[in-house]
Amino acid sequence: HHAPRTTQKPWRVLALSIACLSGQIAHATVQAADPADKPDTLRSVMALYGLNEEQAIARMASEAEAAETWMRIRDTNLVGYAGAWFDGERLRVATNAATDHQWIEALGALPVAVELSLQQLESRRQTASQRLATHGLISSHVDVVNNRVVFGYDKAEGSARRDILRQRLQQEGFDAREFSLEATVPALPSSGLARGGDGTRNKTLDGPYYAAPCSIGVAIDGGYVTAGHCGYAGNEIHLKSGGYTEPTDCSPPVITEAIQAGDPKIGNVQSSLYPTTDSGWVATLSGWTPVPQINGYTDGVLAVPALWSGVLPAPIGATVCRYGQASGGPFCGTVDALDQINTYYDNSGNPVSTYGLTEVLGSCTVDGDSGGPWTSPAGQVQGTTFGSGCPHLCFNEDGERLTTLAKFQPISDTLDAFGKTMLTTHGANKPSFTVLCPEALESYSGHAVCRITAWHSQGSTDWEWTASGGGASLLSPDDGLEVSISCNPGMAVHVDLDMDNPYGSESASYSFPCPNGVGP
Repeated sequence: HHAPRTTQKPWRVLALSIACLSGQIAHATVQAADPADKPDTLRSVMALYGLNEEQAIARMASEAEAAETWMRIRDTNLVGYAGAWFDGERLRVATNAATDHQWIEALGALPVAVELSLQQLESRRQTASQRLATHGLISSHVDVVNNRVVFGYDKAEGSARRDILRQRLQQEGFDAREFSLEATVPALPSSGLARGGDGTRNKTLDGPYYAAPCSIGVAIDGGYVTAGHCGYAGNEIHLKSGGYTEPTDCSPPVITEAIQAGDPKIGNVQSSLYPTTDSGWVATLSGWTPVPQINGYTDGVLAVPALWSGVLPAPIGATVCRYGQASGGPFCGTVDALDQINTYYDNSGNPVSTYGLTEVLGSCTVDGDSGGPWTSPAGQVQGTTFGSGCPHLCFNEDGERLTTLAKFQPISDTLDAFGKTMLTTHGANKPSFTVLCPEALESYSGHAVCRITAWHSQGSTDWEWTASGGGASLLSPDDGLEVSISCNPGMAVHVDLDMDNPYGSESASYSFPCPNGVGP
């Protein structure tokens, strides 16, 4: 049971009695970052949704709560789970199983009945993608709001390409109601103290992009993560020097000053998984210390939070903000799609596909922003910049803000792929946590519930529940965010929680009489 993921992990069976689910779970621990600490993020959220300051602050708090609720939903065995999204006020969860509705409501979300589960939709997407691969697909994802698969084709090819894809779907026998064809703009990679958002150059790739400007993503043990397309194993990385002009129509940026002999080298690329996933990491040299900070540009220096190990993913419909050396930041948008496959065609006409991307509407990228961090308004790290649709610009000649679709590789993909630990303000310390045990609202005669309400950590974090005394036995998996316990009413029960991270373990014990009252 690791830190929160953006991708779905195998479902665990939660054997909690339905009888205890009539009351909603209270979410008292969710706190959004203080808007006063990130004034430009607040202004961006106000502009993005047309809100006043009070409304924007309320939305950011609701988004933080929805992200935690989504984590708890993913930790539960919902038989018909079909995705989730933030509707501007609360989290909605789709399912094609009526029995899931009580669970969803108990976790504080709104159930939505649909025809197909996420597993069914992903299966259809995989099969159809394989059969349409040579027919001009440039993207695909599951649209959880409308319970269907979306295939993207190049807007420049117009209705002719759409008709080809539609005909092919019909020929292959697919149900047209389960698919949608949408014109879109091809997303291309954005570019060619070690802290997130700062600029770098790749000396090894000095050539067409004149030192391949990119941005640091976030600090990890021994270096930092960035976009995979920013370099390949062994490439030499220097800190940014000089400036460059913004490109037009996705042409390479013009570097006004090449890397100089005295410009500091900070490390070497250790590995890149591009193009399959846009993940890479750089090992920093002695003297260059990775720190759990992000250059927030006009938002100031941002700390990477310890809550949820700093990687709680935002659901569809929530706000995320980007930072990078070329455009600064924050540049905020709304999560529109998860686990997207993005395809563009190289100069030889060969498809180049990248998997698992998150798509954001209303933001932008500029060449040189690649690899830079995305965060939620609450500061949770979301991923690293892949790129956007052309042109790679955030402002026009009149200084007016431009928006397009942008994409990032989820941080969990990169950390998992390389087995690395993202640095947080928690530091190299054992985890800490808060627990409700027993949770009075959900416990009743012969039945107790204990719940982790928050944890603070750095790196992958695991835990295990045990129960003894009073005839106690676990009714749910021992590594869930909450545990359901059967016991003999009135007898003493002892519950232990052991939590581990790469730096140590923390334990706590809870003793209480087994509940002896009427259930909710």
